[in-house]
Amino acid sequence: MPSREESAVTNLRQAIRDANGDFVAELTERGVGGYFVLFRKGQVVHRESQIDAFVLEDGPATDAIRNLVDKVKAVFGERR
Repeated sequence: MPSREESAVTNLRQAIRDANGDFVAELTERGVGGYFVLFRKGQVVHRESQIDAFVLEDGPATDAIRNLVDKVKAVFGERR
């Protein structure tokens, strides 16, 4: 059985694929205040921090993770 952190990474990658995102989650770390994720699209980097654990650990089909991916897509100038 995968750890919570492994599930979070897998769920995030799947949510990005499902949304046809043209970026990657380069680094995902769990800390006291929630998850920290470093997203990359080419040479552009975007950081999201203090993401509640349930957002990433509960699965790629949740509204919360879709909203996060949509937010990052907007940062990178991608359409929703």
